[in-house]
Amino acid sequence: MFKRRYRATPSQVRLLETYFIEDETPDAGRREFIAQHADMPVKSVHIWFQNRRAK
Repeated sequence: MFKRRYRATPSQVRLLETYFIEDETPDAGRREFIAQHADMPVKSVHIWFQNRRAK
């Protein structure tokens, strides 16, 4: 049993990029807010920011 990879939609990516410009390293509370706003799991938001910083 494998967990499926979560892929952000283009509109979610635009929203995440907007938040990334404001803050590259959001704290847990901010990530939770972003996850609710983007309708994504918090863990996916966390991983997205990690991957984006690594670019």
